[in-house]
Amino acid sequence: MKLYKKTHVRPHVYVRIFFCLYHLLFVTPLFVSAQSTMQGIAKQDSKTGMVIAKPGTSVSNSLITPYFTPLGYPIGIADMQKATVWQPEIGVSIPFARNVKLTKADAARSNQIKKSTWALNVQGNLLSFTPHHLLDGHEQQVSSFAVTENTRKNWTLYMLHVAPEWRVGGEKWYTGINIGPSLVQNQPAQFQQGDPGQSVLYQNYVVPAGFHKLRFGAQGHIRFHWFPFQRGPIGFYAEAGYIWQQPYTFQVRERDISKVNFNLSPDEIRYQLSNPQIAPFVEKSYAIPHGFFEGHIGLSLVIKTKSSPPRVEQPKNERLVIKTKSSPPVVEFPVTYERQAKQGFQIVLDQPRPHAVFRSVDEVPAFRWHVVGEPPADAQYRLEVFQLNDRGNIVRQVASASVVPGEPYRLPAEEKARLANIPQTTYYSWKVTETTTGTSSGQPQYSVSGSASCGTVTDSIHIECDGWDVQSGLPKYQVKICLTNNPISATSGCAVSYTSISSNSGGTISNINVLPVSIGPYAHFCITFTYIPASLSQTTASFTTFGNWNDALHNTANVLSTDSLPSCICRDCDSMNIQMLNPQVQMQSADPHLFDITGAVQVNPQSVYAIEFSVQSFSFTATPGGCAGVDSLEHDGMLVSNGTTVNGSNAGLVFGNAPTGNPNIFKLIKWISSSPVPAGTSIPFDLVIGLPAASGGIDPSCCRIDYRLCLQVKVYYDACRYCTKTICLQFSNTTQKP
Repeated sequence: MKLYKKTHVRPHVYVRIFFCLYHLLFVTPLFVSAQSTMQGIAKQDSKTGMVIAKPGTSVSNSLITPYFTPLGYPIGIADMQKATVWQPEIGVSIPFARNVKLTKADAARSNQIKKSTWALNVQGNLLSFTPHHLLDGHEQQVSSFAVTENTRKNWTLYMLHVAPEWRVGGEKWYTGINIGPSLVQNQPAQFQQGDPGQSVLYQNYVVPAGFHKLRFGAQGHIRFHWFPFQRGPIGFYAEAGYIWQQPYTFQVRERDISKVNFNLSPDEIRYQLSNPQIAPFVEKSYAIPHGFFEGHIGLSLVIKTKSSPPRVEQPKNERLVIKTKSSPPVVEFPVTYERQAKQGFQIVLDQPRPHAVFRSVDEVPAFRWHVVGEPPADAQYRLEVFQLNDRGNIVRQVASASVVPGEPYRLPAEEKARLANIPQTTYYSWKVTETTTGTSSGQPQYSVSGSASCGTVTDSIHIECDGWDVQSGLPKYQVKICLTNNPISATSGCAVSYTSISSNSGGTISNINVLPVSIGPYAHFCITFTYIPASLSQTTASFTTFGNWNDALHNTANVLSTDSLPSCICRDCDSMNIQMLNPQVQMQSADPHLFDITGAVQVNPQSVYAIEFSVQSFSFTATPGGCAGVDSLEHDGMLVSNGTTVNGSNAGLVFGNAPTGNPNIFKLIKWISSSPVPAGTSIPFDLVIGLPAASGGIDPSCCRIDYRLCLQVKVYYDACRYCTKTICLQFSNTTQKP
């Protein structure tokens, strides 16, 4: 029997489309790349004397990037079987080119900055899916007589996507994000299932003639490219995205096989499938693939040329010339000699030392610093001094001056006179910045106090995570502050005593080890304590350690210490042991739809404040097929309040997520203890749950039902903190509760 008339398919049309797309995406860009390697004529700016060309050394997020793969994996496609990994993709990302004019400072730092850029992404996809057949899952039982004949076995999508792409990355990698419209050509699947021996049709899957195969859609992707090989253009990429096209729903005429028993012999199955009383024809709605997620991994290329090291030359007219082929730019001064330019330099601060404490403003040494590496030829430097409050925040700018490497800088006399009139301990910080490139030093602190009669005290601070505080729900930190007593040069110095420590950032300090303490000259001592911040959003902490010099003046020697707070991850559940003791399931004799799940929960090493039970999933199989069904209350898979107990009674039970219309059934129950249950204590439970049973009129002994039920148990070891455990039980309706 021929169940349908085959239609003529012309696959060569789509082969031509993809061949043209391949030529557009790969052959043309490669030709353009070859042309870009030629020496071009520089374009000169008549106002500034700059020579403008395209940028030179290679950063991956600014280069043409073709990519392709035969591998992909779409998910979440309605009415389709699990997709195969053969899902080809081909595309190219072309950055938008632009001419740039650079100052000498911009050019000096251009190779160090990783900027974002925009590109045009052109992408083609071929996606193929197999629709669900009527007899999916019953192939073995019906293979002797059921036939599926295909005009087209798979539903195929030919997609063209063009969109702007935002890129960010560096020399060996970049990430691109794009979203935009697409054009989708649908090739619908078409098949029929039936029994040719008896001329019986089971399913006729065909899209109506009025369906428009060419449809508009949209796509969005995030794609990560990685180029690990320095001397080769080949790299790898991984992509995740979402694809959408205009939805369309159509009707398929098929038999309702829900009442067919596929455990019978082939002849009996054939009879039931052809019997309109058992398997009548129905109209069922199917949807085209219109909205789903997909991912790809594959190869990518970068189209670039070899880049030579930047050359810096001194011209007669002192004009900048920029010779470039791709970004970022390379700077040259067009004259007769060349030298290799070093790209990195660093500003190092020498004096005052970090966290130094001085007796007066006059004792603060001159500000000294030096440069490591080679800065730009026209580098300019600015030194800034700031006054801080006791939290480490800037109060005002004390000084700002242009400086030269190697030449010490001292505060102006009028500013020193003003600072000398401040009676209390005052904190300062300072830094040096190269203004043409923005390169800056660190910003260390020092302080001025009348307490520095014997020397200075320097400090270091280390903060690490130490779990979470159960009462406050905030992270705990172990803080270690180390202090060193540095006597004045050529003196014996004196001891310094510290008595207390406080937080300038809020929060609480506890378990201080050890205060008070006396630190002798040239001695080193560390103080440790536990710190809980004021809130979860706090990212830094500042502490003041209060002390005095052990000399005739007993001046203060307070030290301000500041550091960032590391992230803390709660790992309480890693050490919690939740055990389900002797779980059993029995059917109630009075109602075959109700089952009792009994057992006990035991938790170590934490105490238990509350326990929550919920049904995660359940499934069942009836023998013979079709003999089981749900009851009229529609509470199968739900917890029933009548008869449910925890810890021997229904006291403390709270029922949640009750469906409309039945106040006795719930999706979850929570037992709250009146006081914490000690660790290791067994907490018994008896949960009543509704499940499918033998249909009305069928003796339950003639209908065996096998169940699989999964429960989630949440154990609260604090009012708002819990750990979860999931248990799955397999049982049947043959065991009854006495």
